[in-house]
Amino acid sequence: VTITYLSYSFYTDTHSPVQQNVLIFLIEYLVFALLLARNVFRSDQPSSKRKLWAMVADLGAITFVMSATQEISALFFGLYLWVVIGNGIRYGTQSLIRGQLLSAFGFSLVITLNNYWSTHLSLAAGLLLTLILIPLYIFGLFQRMSMARKIADAASYLDFLKRSHDQRIITEARQHVENLHTIAGYLAGDQVGKLYLVEDPPE
Repeated sequence: VTITYLSYSFYTDTHSPVQQNVLIFLIEYLVFALLLARNVFRSDQPSSKRKLWAMVADLGAITFVMSATQEISALFFGLYLWVVIGNGIRYGTQSLIRGQLLSAFGFSLVITLNNYWSTHLSLAAGLLLTLILIPLYIFGLFQRMSMARKIADAASYLDFLKRSHDQRIITEARQHVENLHTIAGYLAGDQVGKLYLVEDPPE
């Protein structure tokens, strides 16, 4: 609908320079979205590059819209966090950190190019800090959830060990705890080891 309206205003020569730029951007974004969708349907394998380009396109669109508008651009700021956290939840911590860096860079461009934000630097700095700190908090939350899951898995396995008389199973369980030190962190491994690891086979 937006493209149709802007195309009509462009055809009737009633458009503004901003409308012309928006029309060009929307057409380019639409073409990119169609090519990306075609790539998704033609490939049944996950692609980290495709995920990255999709995130770059989404954050770039937000940056463009916020750069082209004045105070109304504040309405679109939350979309940065929506895209960053959404990608982090769907694709993991690597996508979360990439989104954090890209969104911070994009909003920095908005501050530079948009007169409203360049004249309200205190507000802009606070929001930029939000883009940096909230993903870091989510990252830490992901790490704690992952550690808790590994601790629970190891605890369940070692609980079974207590009921076993098989020396082979006991040896494997001890090796599992040692691996946990590396995978989930020394703190998690220590906690599980203290709670569940037995030195001698049960009588």
